[in-house]
Amino acid sequence: MGAASQWLRSVEVLASGTAFEVEFSGRNMHTYESIALRLYQIMMLRFDPVSSDSTPEVTTV
Repeated sequence: MGAASQWLRSVEVLASGTAFEVEFSGRNMHTYESIALRLYQIMMLRFDPVSSDSTPEVTTV
């Protein structure tokens, strides 16, 4: 299944915020993948375009 047809369903914080369980599902809400990630493996994505002269920002999760 392609990434475009999957939705991020939930993110559970584990190990005092150093690990996360991320669950992806389809439109029918059937879970297709559930993976564990470390903090360094997560990237915040933006839906809105950002101008090229913007300043990068760091977000704490």
